[in-house]
Amino acid sequence: MTGTYSLVKPTTWLVRVSAGPSDLTKLFQGLDCVLACGAFEQSVSVVFEGDALAWLTAPSNSEDVTLVSERLERDPIKLLRSLPLYDIAEIFVLDAEKVSLRADLNELTLSPIGGHDFQQLIANSQFTLGF
Repeated sequence: MTGTYSLVKPTTWLVRVSAGPSDLTKLFQGLDCVLACGAFEQSVSVVFEGDALAWLTAPSNSEDVTLVSERLERDPIKLLRSLPLYDIAEIFVLDAEKVSLRADLNELTLSPIGGHDFQQLIANSQFTLGF
């Protein structure tokens, strides 16, 4: 994915989410940050990487995430589903060739990113946060 509008457009915030099912506190902090940026109409780009990809993948690949999500007071899947309400419909996926998106997240667009494009996204962001 080279030269797309999303990568060229400058963004104020770049939020990198790497927290998987074993680190829920960090995951919720990252999602809260993204939602707060959207609520205050800040431009924000979101990158999921590493263990966090389990939150986006089809349940057959992430049954542990589905079970964890069902036991929580706050549902990370519902938070992810709310991103388009804050004008955040695209999530970048770092170094993942093909991720099978969960059916209940079909409002989101996953865009693979890596290498030069990822470096360009970081360069075009004023602030970068990692969770």
